[in-house]
This record gives sequence, C-alpha cells and structure tokens, in this order.
Amino acid sequence: MGLLDRIKGVFSPKKEERFFNNTTFFSNNNSGVVSSKEQAMSIAAVTGCVRAISTAVASLPLSLYRREEDGDKILERSHILYKLLHSTPNSINTSYTWRVQQMINLLLEGNAYSVIIRNNQGIPVELMPLESSNVRVIKYEESIFYEVQGVDQPLNSFDVLHISGLSFDGCYGYSPLQMYASTLGLGVKSREYASNYFSNGGNISGYLKSPSPLKPETIEQLRYSWNQKYSGIGNAHTTAVLPNGIEYHRMNLTPADSDLIRQMEFTREEIASIFAVPPSQIGIMKDSSSRANVEEQSIMFYRNCLLPYLVNIEQELNKKLLRDDEKENLFFEFNASGILRGDIESRYNAYSIARQWGWLSANEIRTLENMNKVEGLDEFLTPLNMSDATKEDIDEE
Repeated sequence: MGLLDRIKGVFSPKKEERFFNNTTFFSNNNSGVVSSKEQAMSIAAVTGCVRAISTAVASLPLSLYRREEDGDKILERSHILYKLLHSTPNSINTSYTWRVQQMINLLLEGNAYSVIIRNNQGIPVELMPLESSNVRVIKYEESIFYEVQGVDQPLNSFDVLHISGLSFDGCYGYSPLQMYASTLGLGVKSREYASNYFSNGGNISGYLKSPSPLKPETIEQLRYSWNQKYSGIGNAHTTAVLPNGIEYHRMNLTPADSDLIRQMEFTREEIASIFAVPPSQIGIMKDSSSRANVEEQSIMFYRNCLLPYLVNIEQELNKKLLRDDEKENLFFEFNASGILRGDIESRYNAYSIARQWGWLSANEIRTLENMNKVEGLDEFLTPLNMSDATKEDIDEE
C-alpha cells in the first residue's frame, strides 16, 4: 500500500473531523441567521474592512531583494521570481488582482491557496489561485497535504502556497466569520430589520392634527392632497398651507429608532475590531475625530492590521519559492513606505532634518518622493559643529 493510500485509509469517512476544510464553515448561530460569504459581504462594514485590507496589501510593491555582505539590499530584477510576484503570477492575473483574490479568501475563510507550477528545473513559473472552499488540508504525522477538488491525488505542501490566518494548530487558519458568526449575524439581522422597518412605513416623519373631528372622506382627501403637494424630493422645502386650523407636527425619533441606530453603529465598530481595522478606514467618524488622529489611525492600520499579513505572506513566499541555497541572501519584501508617509509638510520637515544631519542625500530624498535622481546630488552634508569622536582631540593652545 502506497503512502497516499495509507493517508486515505487513516482519514476514512468515520474520522471526517480530522480533515480541515471550509465546506461547513458557516452554520446557524445565536442570532438566527445562516451566514455565508455572500451574506457577510452584504454587510457594509465587512465589505469595507475586506476592501481596505485586500486593496492595501495588493497596492504595496512586492519585490525580490538580495542581501549584500555589507548589509545593504538591492533589487534582484533579473531573477524570474521578481517578475512572478511583482508583475504577472500567472497568465490570467496581474500581481494586484492575484493578491486581492488571495486576501479576500484569507480574510473571509481564513486560508488562501495557490498551486505552484514549476518548470523542468524546479523553478516556480506560475502561481494559480485556488478557491479555498475547494481545498482540504490533510495533516499526516509530520507532513501536510492538500486535497483539491477535481485533482486525483493530494498535493505536496511544497507545491502549494498556503497563507493561513489565526490558527490553533499552525497548519490551518480559522475564519473570522466562523469565530464571530453571532456578531456578523446580528449585523445581517439589523440591516434586514432596518430595511423592513423603513420599507413598511416605519419612518413616518410627521402627522396632521385637526381641532375637530373629520369625516373619513375628508381625511382621505386631505391625505391625498398633502402627499401630492409636499411629498417627494421634488417638493422638498416648499411652503405648506393648511386649511381650517389643521396643524402639522413633526415626529422625533422614538426610543426604538434610536436603539436601532445605536445598535447598527455598535455592530459596525465591533466588525471593524474583528478585522483590526481602525473605524476611520471604513468611514466611521466620531465627533472627536480630527485630522491628526485620523492620520494616527492610518499608521495604526499598518502596524496592527497590515503588518502581520505582510510578514505572513513574505515568510510563506521565502519558504516555498526560494531554493535552500537562495534563502541565505534572497528574500521577498513589501515596501510599505507609501502607507507610512505623512502629509507633505511633515515629510519635508523630516527630510530637512535627515539632509542636514547627513544620513540622506538629496537624490535619496528624491527617490523616496518617486522622483528621478539628478546628477551631482549624491553628496552627504556634514554639520560644521560635529566631529568624529574616535579621532584625537585637538590640542588646546
């Protein structure tokens, strides 16, 4: 009996729980909603978080670098893997669309998979994305295999690029949608309730009050006349003329209306916290929000949300795509300087300090600002009142 047959024998149907997959990720939760990826993405806060994270990761330059003996790093543009990750991972996707697809699967299902296609020399030439729900992870002793729907035999871990999210066992990521099904189910229910509430006329803005009883036909005539003259956007801000002492009274929000609004706001904030996304990134602006703390939240978005994903992806790429002899001095790295850049005044002040104290040249600053170098601007400045502490002190006369 071969290894693959023994694997299938160990994972027989009676031990199905030993498979890791996404086919039963979503089930009934305490809020009474059957969740799915489509239902989750119908929640604006979930869509906002997924879009913010996936597009941010896809927008960052991802390159292959070589580490020099002196510690410097240089772009390895001539290597085949540079083009694979930087531009075209396969014949269908660009690097951006491939990364967006991978991040959406990672964020919603906890795992992202791509098959690594190699040439005759064993060099990766394509990364073909897989739908996470079509993959089952098989852990057998100290090895991991991937069973893909439509493929006869399990794939070796060496041939599958697997980005996993939070994991209890280190080989399979668990979905935030599964772990927080009740919260997301509440978001779906709140949205549906609000939609039904307003579509069924729950949003009455006011009423007409008569000093004396009116006949039914008079009431209907008054209602019809009022709606014709003052309802709709086209009649907004027109002056109402009311007959026979009838008064118009505007209705304020009821406690139920206010509770619904507060619940929906709370749910949005809770969903943002699930994805570690600052509220301002999905349009939740508090009264205390200012330009300064919104910029601080952008930095927090990188440090607390994006950075763990970037490190996770970089390490998986280094592990699966590089040969053992290449891992000594080659590595993949995202360039996140664009996210960390402040406003133009803050950047120029920082550049001024770096230039005056001699650790950045003018051309290096131009490079950071995505500008071409200019001949003669590679010199470093040295402050006149500074000297090398290792040199002999000048004798005082």
